[in-house]
Amino acid sequence: MNTPSTTRHWANSVVDGCAGVLLVVCITQPLAREGIGSATSLHELFDLLLGGTLRFGIPRWLGLFGYLPAFGGIAIMIAEATHGRLRTAMRVTGVLIATVSVTILTVAGPWNSPSRLGTGLWLAIAGVAAALVSSALELAHVIGASRSARTTAGELSVPPTTPFTRTTTPSHQSPAST
Repeated sequence: MNTPSTTRHWANSVVDGCAGVLLVVCITQPLAREGIGSATSLHELFDLLLGGTLRFGIPRWLGLFGYLPAFGGIAIMIAEATHGRLRTAMRVTGVLIATVSVTILTVAGPWNSPSRLGTGLWLAIAGVAAALVSSALELAHVIGASRSARTTAGELSVPPTTPFTRTTTPSHQSPAST
């Protein structure tokens, strides 16, 4: 039987899997539509950058960011196979790595206009967007479940007690003598 909770978890797992696959596949596609990075895949281009073979105005350290979207995608997919705190840690790490690296790749290079972005960066942007949407939906579910559990337990329906409304007995009298 499919309950809303299992359906939501299943849908988040599918979206996370798609996000991870998009982020891993993006490094096999061209970086730009024309010019630098249009004839080779992301990982081949960044191998050349890291090796110092290419020196055309792009900083060498940017070559490291070519692999980070794939690492983020792998962390997101691994998170789906784990539970508890490890799942949360892997998911947050994967989403952060992917988001930061794709943002830097999109903004820092000479291909920083949408018309010049290649298939690889568009796939990476789609992967990050899917991961962020899935994370937001899961966070909303966790917050909603937490509120529902507190309301059911009666925590939210009891007004808070202030120190001025408490009744106390003097320390020299016992409660039975009053």
